[in-house]
Formats: sequence, C-alpha cells, structure tokens
Amino acid sequence: MTPGSVIEYLDGKEILLGFCLGAEVKSKLPIMNAAGRKESLAAKKVLFSQSTPLSVTSSREDVLGHLAHVADKKESEASQVDTAELWELLVEEGTDREWHLKELCEYVFSESSAEQQSIMFRALLRDRYRFARKGDQFIIKSADQVAEALQREQVEAQRDAERAALKGWLRQVWEGDRAPYKGEHEAVVSEWLSRIRNAAIFGEDS
Repeated sequence: MTPGSVIEYLDGKEILLGFCLGAEVKSKLPIMNAAGRKESLAAKKVLFSQSTPLSVTSSREDVLGHLAHVADKKESEASQVDTAELWELLVEEGTDREWHLKELCEYVFSESSAEQQSIMFRALLRDRYRFARKGDQFIIKSADQVAEALQREQVEAQRDAERAALKGWLRQVWEGDRAPYKGEHEAVVSEWLSRIRNAAIFGEDS
C-alpha cells in the first residue's frame, strides 16, 4: 500500500477506513483510522486501497474529512446495488458453489475494477439475508433460507414497534397524562397493562 492512500479493512464484520501513513514494516501498516487515532494494522486485513490527492504530511483535519467523504460515497453507491435482483439471477444456478467478488461485479457492472469490487463487497455484506461471506468468496442462500430470514426480521420489527408504543405510553402516564392508549398497537398495550395491574395486585402470584 502506498503511503497517502485510503485503505479499507475488516474489523469483525464491519468495514472500516484508514489512511496509510507509511510503508509496511514486519507485516504491519501504520494508519490513521476514521476516529483520528494512529494504529498499527496487520497488512493481511487490508481489503482494498485507493490513491488520494493527500500525502502523509497532510493535516489531520484534511485526512479525516477525506475519510468521511470516501465513506459516505461508498455507502451511497453500495446502497444502490440491487442485491435482491442479483440473488434472483444467481439462485437459478444453484446454491452449491462459491462466487468470487470479481464474478459478481461482472453481473452488475460493465467491468470489475478495485473500486467496483469495494462497492460490491459492501453491498453483499449488507444483504445478510441472501448472501454469506466465506473467506474471499461469497455463497448465496437458498430461497427457503431467505424467506425464513425475512419473516424473522418482520416479526422482530413488529415486536420492536410494539415495545416502542408501550414505552411511549408508559412515559406519558408517568408524566401525568392518564388518557388511554389509542393507536395501531392498542391490543398489545392493553395486554401489558393487564400484566402490570396483575403484578401490582398479586405480586409473585400473578
């Protein structure tokens, strides 16, 4: 990696950006991360790199500003990749093979540059319902797995909405508003109100 370039690397399942501050030494790369801290990164963690108009003598503010700009740009472009449509094309070929990032790029873009591979990598990681990373490659999930994952997300989203409605109503009650809850989740709030009333009256026997 060239000093003065932006690198992308994985930290767990999250893609982070860093600014290369110098040459690799003993498989370690000196970088400044997006939080402005200097650290030594294992070179094998680097996924992609790109040149910048900056140099290692650029100010901290310029480096951080550039990292933020690159992050926003990549996230915006990754969000425009239609991974659902890509999955529909690939699932017809079966789910028993592994796909190189370059191959997947060629389905979406006219070429497979490092920049496009970076965008595709982000898009595929984001779509955890249809794709799974396996080392340097990706596998596609079956139709049954996708349907189950999407249904599970829908159920969890419904529960989160119900909890939010209950918490909001309880906060209003605590602040003195005794009006009964009226809204989409009225049945759930009524059920919890009954549970709270029973717990207050009967304690552990409720």
